[in-house]
Amino acid sequence: MPLLLAGLPDEILSMILVSSTIMASSPASHRRSLMLVSQRMRSVLCSTACLWEDIPSTVPLPSYPIYLERAKRRAITLTLSLSSDQDLDLTIKKVEAVGDRLARLTVVGPSTTMLELLAQITPLSPNLLSFALMKDDDDAAIVTPLPTRPFRRDFLRNCSSLQELTIRNGGYLHARFHAPFSLRALTVLHVPNLNALMHTLSSTPSLRHLTFESKNAFCPTSLKTVSLPRLETLDASVLSGGIAEKFFRSLSLPVSTRLSVTIRVTAAGLSGLDNDLHAVTAHAKGVLSERLVSLKASADGRYFERDAVSICCYTSSRARSNVSSHHWDGSSHAQISIYLKWEHPWPLQREEAFERIMQALPTEHIDEVALCTTGPPLRMYDQEFYYPHGVRTVMAHLSHVSTVAISSQVLDEIIFSVVSPQLRRLSRIIAIASQWRAMDAQYPKLLGSLFSERRDEGLGEVMIELREGENVYEGQVIDHRDSSSYKPREPSEPVDVLASS
Repeated sequence: MPLLLAGLPDEILSMILVSSTIMASSPASHRRSLMLVSQRMRSVLCSTACLWEDIPSTVPLPSYPIYLERAKRRAITLTLSLSSDQDLDLTIKKVEAVGDRLARLTVVGPSTTMLELLAQITPLSPNLLSFALMKDDDDAAIVTPLPTRPFRRDFLRNCSSLQELTIRNGGYLHARFHAPFSLRALTVLHVPNLNALMHTLSSTPSLRHLTFESKNAFCPTSLKTVSLPRLETLDASVLSGGIAEKFFRSLSLPVSTRLSVTIRVTAAGLSGLDNDLHAVTAHAKGVLSERLVSLKASADGRYFERDAVSICCYTSSRARSNVSSHHWDGSSHAQISIYLKWEHPWPLQREEAFERIMQALPTEHIDEVALCTTGPPLRMYDQEFYYPHGVRTVMAHLSHVSTVAISSQVLDEIIFSVVSPQLRRLSRIIAIASQWRAMDAQYPKLLGSLFSERRDEGLGEVMIELREGENVYEGQVIDHRDSSSYKPREPSEPVDVLASS
């Protein structure tokens, strides 16, 4: 053992070992390696109960008593891995060995095998807090919209303390499936029947986090009306064509609920996209619209015949001067996040996608906007190039903003809409230093010409804030510039082709 660690009390050494184990890619392997370092480290590891409360699927049944003893009286997290030819008796014995200490259970395997398991281990532990049914990789791509043997509608009837439920294949939910009243977080993927989901939600008035995905193109004629008065976050993924409209029109949510909605646009569902978007954003209109002050528009380059755009709205400013210690750029902090995705052949272009979202959003109180593009360039005949990202389309709806942040490898595509005289209140531009300097070097008089047009219109100067790194809202400010430092082209100088286009 290193001398630095050897002099530490057992309590401090235990904290260090716990931290290193949590960060390890394979905690169990990391723990085994540490136990070989020295007798003292082995002793500290064995006496640190929290390192033994998680029993992975690879642990054999004879080792369970060791884990349970070293975990002391802590609640147990158990992962079970099934295969179609595995003896279920062994798996059941593992559950029985843990007994009423079982708090979190994850079952991985084919859905049909999980049905057999659930039929035999019901009733589950009344102390169960988290339960996840995950399909294995071979079964993950299979969606069974109408299974011949769904889960029993009351298969969780004894889990009176259950707070988190994850079901990988929603096709196995009974149409009248009831979740425990205590449920706080629900994740259901591959939902073939939205009515089944709505009936489940009707039994969970205390739900705070909901995530679901539906790849069913069928739009129900009606849905059960459900109220979730305590919901904090909703993450939904659906196909275009009216499904989002039906769902959000049938759901009553608090104003404070954060929404993240992905709509996969298809040619068949394109005609219903506007109604879908307006139903999603209806939640943001009214009182909430006055709180939306910041917007981020992003476009990802076409790659492997896929395309995507997104717009996220925030209720707090993200353009603060000292934000390096905050992670404001994550969409999880957005009040509303809308993602449109589609595949080849394109049902719409990026410009149209942005236009449709902006028409549905309340933007009158937006004061700052971030324009971001990502994705690799395309290659053709040994040349690299980018298709227009279309992100500047949003500026037609945001002429009243005072701050614009930009992050793009093709800054010259965006800069015209940013410095345009139409943005009469513009006072601040935030950019990545390397990208800004590269554009300025390639087109040395472009910025001078653009800022000169603003002066000719009687508009004030603009402060330019350059930041390091790749995230325009998290990097440290390394340079300040004033638009007055950029001079227009002199009459004797050659015309910049880009600036004059």
